[in-house]
Amino acid sequence: MRLSSVRVWRPSKVRGLRGLTRAADDARLNDPGLDEIWCVLDHDGREEEVRQFAVWYERASKRRGGPRIEAVISDPCFEYWLLLHFEYTTRPFDKVGGCEQATRMLRRHVNDYRKGDRRFFESLRGLRDTAIENAERASGAGPSPGTDIGRLAQRLRELV
Repeated sequence: MRLSSVRVWRPSKVRGLRGLTRAADDARLNDPGLDEIWCVLDHDGREEEVRQFAVWYERASKRRGGPRIEAVISDPCFEYWLLLHFEYTTRPFDKVGGCEQATRMLRRHVNDYRKGDRRFFESLRGLRDTAIENAERASGAGPSPGTDIGRLAQRLRELV
């Protein structure tokens, strides 16, 4: 089932962190029909960008009126969320190269994983609850690794 009321801006459209925050601010100000905006960001070792995003998010989430803004950060990257579909881990990842490490671990479960492969995402449907539970467990284990994508997945499920 598709969600007709959900819009997704892909990284190529928003061009990095500044583009992400501008797109969210523009949507908040110019689209009165929105109820909420979810901003998804991979950490990928970009300490300064993530810090700037956190500052922006803190200000944006306190603004009155308009849609609620939610932040979703994956550390080290989105592949950590994918890995949680298959195993629970809070293994620390390097700040530089952590995404490659998470991808290697993921490929132990899915050796032909390719970023953006829609067939792969379809195959994960039955494992979503496991990933959400693993992400919740990992969030209590410390700041890194971690992902908030489980919250977004739960929200999207509520909307279907």
